[in-house]
Amino acid sequence: MKLALRPYPCLAVAFLALAACPSAQSAAMSETEVDEAVARGYAAIKANDVPAAKAAFLSVVENAPDSPKAPEAMLRVGHLQLRADAAQALATLAALAERYPHAAETVTALHRVGSLHMRLKRYDDAQKAFRQAADHSKSSQMNRGKALLQVGFLDIMKFWAGEYWARDSEGSLVRVKSDTPEAKTQHLEDARKRFEAVRAEYAGKPGEEKQIAAIADAAVGEIYLTGKMPRLAEEAYWRVLQEYGAMPAPLNSLARYGIAQAKFRAGDLAAAAEQFDLLLSEFVPGGVCGITVATRSMRANAAVWKVLALSEMGQLDEALAAARQAKQEIAADADPSLSKPAANLGLWEASLLSRTGSAEEAIQALQRVIDNYSGTPYAYRAKLVLKQLTGGEQ
Repeated sequence: MKLALRPYPCLAVAFLALAACPSAQSAAMSETEVDEAVARGYAAIKANDVPAAKAAFLSVVENAPDSPKAPEAMLRVGHLQLRADAAQALATLAALAERYPHAAETVTALHRVGSLHMRLKRYDDAQKAFRQAADHSKSSQMNRGKALLQVGFLDIMKFWAGEYWARDSEGSLVRVKSDTPEAKTQHLEDARKRFEAVRAEYAGKPGEEKQIAAIADAAVGEIYLTGKMPRLAEEAYWRVLQEYGAMPAPLNSLARYGIAQAKFRAGDLAAAAEQFDLLLSEFVPGGVCGITVATRSMRANAAVWKVLALSEMGQLDEALAAARQAKQEIAADADPSLSKPAANLGLWEASLLSRTGSAEEAIQALQRVIDNYSGTPYAYRAKLVLKQLTGGEQ
């Protein structure tokens, strides 16, 4: 399928035309007036008056395109447009990068452009923007590292997506299939090479920059897990814990989760259960270098995996106790994002009750899943199991 689409909406063309042929109006705004307009824009943002803020910053973009403050004003216009029109924001930010290629604001604009393309599944366009951000002369080492990580993450997204948008030789958007075994293998290999290159570049950096290398190692571990190479995955995750000094707690949580996953997939169930238990006791959600690496849903999923490991080892009473404890903790959290692991734990509770001879309690547990998660696949599964347990009477 081929769509004859322009790379960006016509708003970008208008901005680029201003850059190429500044209007006579540009001389009418002095630097003092530019400063006043920028000040009005920030004051309007503080007052949550988006139209006034846009008007103030846009007056600088249109009437003083050669001002040192023009890139800043254009960046603010793009950020404000993000609240209501992502396509318009993408056009503005892309035009900023074109018009002011050497401005420091272009680094931020390129990051935003990459993120917006990512949302639209234009993964090649996104990778191009992040590479430009990484190589920009005004990019800090941290910004460069974040951009390079995003390039690798996009390869992983191509692996999982099945298809995404790319551009043909004429610049038109076309759908690219990425669901063949060969394509998936290539995407994982591309991602692994990119992350290993980032790790090599940042492992010896001082301070927070070293965290970029740690995230890259964790990403390599995820790639090995996805590729069903748990031993190599475990090595990568252990490096995060052992080779980078005092890392932020969320990054440690991510590494511990990966180690537990790797041990489970390698068949070392006792060690996996121990690692999941350790993770649950010291888990800290949050982000590192602006990238979310550990969420509360990860902790909840760790509880599910712990139950599964204990069950696989035949420790049914311990598994049941773990499932019930995790359910109570999730209920106390009241976070909607935890509904999937909560439903999973409900199904496991029912299964374990049934296996330990508590059929009536199992039926009650299944009914709770049906009632609490109506319309979801978990409720459907609960209904099927309930029908089996009751002989079709429910």
